[in-house]
Amino acid sequence: MGGTMDGTKQRRRGDTRQRIQDVALELFAEQGYEKTSLREIAERL
Repeated sequence: MGGTMDGTKQRRRGDTRQRIQDVALELFAEQGYEKTSLREIAERL
């Protein structure tokens, strides 16, 4: 339970973050920032 993560876990975290950002940007482009909910972003993942 150290303070460091192995490379695989770090890459997976980065991949997940990128997927969330990509989906969010798609939704923002489709319906605007104000009309996009976190639920909609999560459902598209």
